[in-house]
Amino acid sequence: FYWVFHQAYCTNLQEYFQKIFSDIQVISKNTAVRQALADFSSVIDKNSQFDAVLYDFFDRIKYGQTLSQFKEEYQYDDLLLVNRTGDIVFSLNREADLGQNLVDGNLKDSGIARCFQKAAKSVCVEDFSVYAPSSGRYIAFAGAPVIEKTGEFSGVVILKIDNAGINRIAQRRLG
Repeated sequence: FYWVFHQAYCTNLQEYFQKIFSDIQVISKNTAVRQALADFSSVIDKNSQFDAVLYDFFDRIKYGQTLSQFKEEYQYDDLLLVNRTGDIVFSLNREADLGQNLVDGNLKDSGIARCFQKAAKSVCVEDFSVYAPSSGRYIAFAGAPVIEKTGEFSGVVILKIDNAGINRIAQRRLG
């Protein structure tokens, strides 16, 4: 019985992570995501200061609903856009990580920074770890590069993953 349970658990976990990989790939190739990354990148200056009026326009009028649908439909904790220099230029949740730089800022040694570095090259998932901007909860990250039609790397889209999905798998009963 234990072996059957273990096999089912492993299969469910594998399917869960395959879905995450598939979701982040679809999101990263979406035209609206590419344009949102470019537009949100334009509202931050060299000192990581935002033009709040323009940011709110892009968030509330132009992209917020579309980006929110990805989060809600795919059931992730947050969706973030990170420009090529490592600035978090958009977050649906608007937590303390918004505006942070993942290369040389306070989060440079965090799971999200490791995800950014890996996702600049290919799709990745960074394991769960305590994440201070999300109230110290355990968060995993999935990331993928955002590539312009010209082939130029413009940044990374990152999904925050809480442990609810894995908890549901772990708590399932067989039979």
